[in-house]
Amino acid sequence: MITTLANIFAFLTLLLTCNWIFLGQENLGGLFTINMNDGQTDSYKFVFNWHPLMMIFGMIFCVVEGILTYIVYENTYRRSITKMIHFGWQTLCVTSIIIGLIAVFFSHNYPTNGTYKPNLYSLHSWIGISVVSLYFFQYLYGIYTFLFPLSISSTENRRVVAPYHIFLGFFLLFASGFAVETGIQEKLSLGFDCSGTIPKDKADTNPGEYYSDIPTVCKKGNWLGISVFLT
Repeated sequence: MITTLANIFAFLTLLLTCNWIFLGQENLGGLFTINMNDGQTDSYKFVFNWHPLMMIFGMIFCVVEGILTYIVYENTYRRSITKMIHFGWQTLCVTSIIIGLIAVFFSHNYPTNGTYKPNLYSLHSWIGISVVSLYFFQYLYGIYTFLFPLSISSTENRRVVAPYHIFLGFFLLFASGFAVETGIQEKLSLGFDCSGTIPKDKADTNPGEYYSDIPTVCKKGNWLGISVFLT
C-alpha cells in the first residue's frame, strides 16, 4: 500500500510540476532552450524554469523510484539486475541535477536590464547546494562500493557500508523535499503577489474566504508543495 501511494504521489508531483511550469493560462512561462548567446531574445527569462523541473524530476521522482526499486523488483529480478535498475534511476537523477544547476546559474548570470541576479544567497540555495553536494558524494561512493569488482570493494566492505548508504538515501530524499519546498516558496514570494487580492483593511479571520481570488499560479505552487510533502 505504501509503495503504491509513494508511486502515485511521485507521479502526481511530476505532473503538477509540469502544469505549474507550462500548462494552463497562468504558469511560470514555459521552457526554452538553455542558450544564453542570443542577446536579442527574451527567452532567457524562462531558462530558469528548467531548474524546478529538473530538480523535482531528479531529486524527488527519480530518487523515490530508485528507492522503491528494491521493494518493487525484489522478487522479480536477480539482485544484480535490481541493483542496475537502482543505479539507472540515480544516474538519471544526477543528470537532471546537472541540467537544473546549469539552468539556474545561466539564468542568474544573464543581465536583465543591465543587472544580474546573485547566486547562493538564500536559505533555499544553501540547503539545495548542500543536498546536491551530499548526493554527489553518495552517488560516487555508492559506485565505488557496490559496482566496482570485489577485488576493489570486498563483500565485507559492502556489508559495512550498506546500512549507511540506505540511511543516507532516505535522508537525502527528505532533505530534497526541504530544498524543493523552500524553492517553491521563494519562487512564489519573489515572482508573484500571491496575497495581493486579499483586503488589507480588516483582520483576515476567515483565510478561506478569499482563497479563490489569489492567482492560479500561486495555487498551483501550493498544490505542488503539498504533493511533494506527501511524497
